[in-house]
Amino acid sequence: MADKEELEYWTSIRVGDFVSLNDYQSMEAGGAGGVNYRVQAVHHIAVRDRDMKEALMEYHLHELSSPERGRVSFVVADSGSEFELRVYFIPSGFMAGTRDELIDAGHTWFFLPPSNPDDFVSSSLEYAPYPDVPPIEENGTAVRREFAFAGFGRPVYGSYMQDDEEVPIIVTEYATEERPAMNPLMLLTEERWILPDGTIPPEGGYITPYLGCIVAAGDAEVFPS
Repeated sequence: MADKEELEYWTSIRVGDFVSLNDYQSMEAGGAGGVNYRVQAVHHIAVRDRDMKEALMEYHLHELSSPERGRVSFVVADSGSEFELRVYFIPSGFMAGTRDELIDAGHTWFFLPPSNPDDFVSSSLEYAPYPDVPPIEENGTAVRREFAFAGFGRPVYGSYMQDDEEVPIIVTEYATEERPAMNPLMLLTEERWILPDGTIPPEGGYITPYLGCIVAAGDAEVFPS
């Protein structure tokens, strides 16, 4: 098997494998031994240029689960010249759903305000470069932090294969420079924002908001099933 400092070590993860995390947060959740997670699903998301030819970034998103910490996502972000390991989770108070569902639940902070708040289509809303993120609990205290576009500095478009279907997805990265922050990274994914016939559903795609942090290669290990 490849060395942990090599990309191949992380891109060879398969469903059924185990990923052990010994970063600070996992040690807080699982004790000195960290947390062992089982890989439930793997999505290789390719973000391409405007001509849809050259891959600008690949996100290898692994859905993990454990009895100690529930579900988290382990992401290998590969830019071609270097890669980064990240762990994300859906924090308390956040929810996943279509744009309509999020807006109906009052989660409007993802987007810029519409020109007419009384008459708009959810799918036409633009992601906010500085989202008004609600307070996030860290170490038992609710903290409000300012997040801003990171990554490409804008939403980017890509896709991943699920069985024999190509699933279109929008990926938006945010980060906070405020310190200390246990989870300075935020990731939004919007799946199926466009239908196979080329039309855009008015209710929007399915959005999942994640909060997370970078993990050192030395704090993670893969155990093939």
